[in-house]
Amino acid sequence: MIYMRILQKVYGISLEDFYMMPVNTEITYPQLFEGFLPVCNLYVHMQRLLSVCQITDFRIDDILNPKTKRTARFLSGILNFVNFREFRREAYLELQQNYKLAMEKRQQLEAANQEAAMKLEKLNTIPVEHQAEVKQLTEDIRELEQLLRQDYRRKQTALQEVISQKKTDIAERTRKLVNIPLCKL
Repeated sequence: MIYMRILQKVYGISLEDFYMMPVNTEITYPQLFEGFLPVCNLYVHMQRLLSVCQITDFRIDDILNPKTKRTARFLSGILNFVNFREFRREAYLELQQNYKLAMEKRQQLEAANQEAAMKLEKLNTIPVEHQAEVKQLTEDIRELEQLLRQDYRRKQTALQEVISQKKTDIAERTRKLVNIPLCKL
């Protein structure tokens, strides 16, 4: 039958699948369904396929007593679906390829980032043989900073004293100048 071939091509359903009893149903006398089982399975699979193709009026009568116009309409819908699927599949495969390339690039960048982080960590860590020297230099720097601060405070204090002495001298001279009488001409 043409419908079986279509289902084989579109969904990959094998011929044996049409003759298999569904697992999820319990039937007391499965022998009664042996002749009708392929037709029933074909109907179920076609119903699924045609609902995807936006054709909702498929009946079992279309398998048992097919009409030319209805069959042509079903085949047209299936053909449109297959063409649409192929067109979209190309776009999907292109997107999938772009995604894979982006993921590979991301993995490469993450690996490079991790490698750079390890190198940075290695550069930031002080080797064991130099740690004592670095510690000594750090202490020497602290002592020098402390000496510089003390020297700065001492010089600042001396300058403040000189400034206050100069202010006193200026104030005294100003007072003397004010007390000197002006000569009259």
